[in-house]
Amino acid sequence: MRYYEYKLPGSDEWIITSAIRGKRFPKGTKIRAVITDRDGTILDAWEIPVAENGKPKLRGRSLNQY
Repeated sequence: MRYYEYKLPGSDEWIITSAIRGKRFPKGTKIRAVITDRDGTILDAWEIPVAENGKPKLRGRSLNQY
């Protein structure tokens, strides 16, 4: 299962959502994608960068291209 977590600037709480495509986030938002198995064990997680216009950069997993 894949889901996304994001934390808005000035907040201590992570918000969980199933989709972030098409949404805009304020500057300073931290976004990460999380992959889990059926039992909820985290298998993989990575950070997703946010562009200048507030949209998440969802193309590929490599941060080197940004």
